[in-house]
Amino acid sequence: MPRTKPTLTVESAPIADLHLHPKNPREGDIGAIAVSLEQNGQFAPIIVNRRTPEKGWADDVPRPVVVSGNHTLQAAAALGWTRIDVVYVDKTEKEETRILLAANRTADLATYNLVALGEVLAGLAADDPDDLLGSGYDGSDVDDLNAQLEEYELVDDDGWDAAEGWRPDKDLSEFGAGYTSHAIRSILLQYEGDEYRWMADRLAELRVRYGVEDNAAAVRRLVEDAISA
Repeated sequence: MPRTKPTLTVESAPIADLHLHPKNPREGDIGAIAVSLEQNGQFAPIIVNRRTPEKGWADDVPRPVVVSGNHTLQAAAALGWTRIDVVYVDKTEKEETRILLAANRTADLATYNLVALGEVLAGLAADDPDDLLGSGYDGSDVDDLNAQLEEYELVDDDGWDAAEGWRPDKDLSEFGAGYTSHAIRSILLQYEGDEYRWMADRLAELRVRYGVEDNAAAVRRLVEDAISA
């Protein structure tokens, strides 16, 4: 039987009264979130569990605690905010843990249509590249995405469609043989949170040092220097 849909009320709460969740496994990019808050303001409330004794919580458990939006709270505090919009819930320990995990995991399970993403970013930056500020993307990200899209176009005849993925009428081994025959291919490196931002900053420095325009060329020069050292 479906549960009754709860009524959610957004309230303004003092940041000093809220606690970060001590078991949150997520490592967010607080800097990127802070830039978004500066540029866009807060466009979604964070979720806070009241942790009342009636729900089985001991009196000595810190409360209220954030179950979704821990890094938004940290970013807001770093910006000097004193209040933040929240939605309060009153959940048991198991319910709170499920919400904490679901808020992170459901975001992980999402994917992108790269063609659509490229079009959105191009439209946003059409008049001024600085309009990307606050979107979570920068010029380097756009360059990397464009390189991927160009690569997909190169292998389109071998079965890859940039908007829909692998075409089932093509044999996978046939695709692999065709892909390796092309002059341009990608090596995808994945990072999370602060590590990604650190790498992006270092790559920007390398582009300046080597006088090149893209990350691929900067990494190539770095590897050449390491091998010849």
